[in-house]
Amino acid sequence: MAATVARGILVGPPQGLGSNISWEGPEAATQTFIKGAILVNSGGYLAEGTADLTTGIVGVAAEPSHYDASAGTHNIRYWPALPGRVFEATLEDEVNNNHVLAVTDRFATYAMQIDATNKRWFIDENDGGNHCLIIVGFKDAVGTIKGRVFFVFELSALHII
Repeated sequence: MAATVARGILVGPPQGLGSNISWEGPEAATQTFIKGAILVNSGGYLAEGTADLTTGIVGVAAEPSHYDASAGTHNIRYWPALPGRVFEATLEDEVNNNHVLAVTDRFATYAMQIDATNKRWFIDENDGGNHCLIIVGFKDAVGTIKGRVFFVFELSALHII
């Protein structure tokens, strides 16, 4: 059974800044992503990435796409994936479901997956091979099922702009 999660990716605490900055960029054609989708560069336009991506991450969508037939008709607001920028997501096991948050999850590297039912991105505890992020802290308590965690994208996964 495919994993489902209640909430997608959010930007983490502002880390000394007054607020969490967001940028805008031109949206690629026919995008259907929701807020919290991982965005990549697609020929100069922002498009939703694919599960298990390990490179090319530009940022996280701060709003849903516009689903335009033509690229660049709308700009999309996003949180840039800058080095050290903290995000928040659900840690789940795509294969076995209902991952229990453990102390050993801290500082582990994992992959990102998409909940096909709800279109929400989550961290896949069961996939260390396609890793693109490092968990740096917990929002929920150890022992929480499908717990929320704080993470940073690995430098090798970023499309630095």
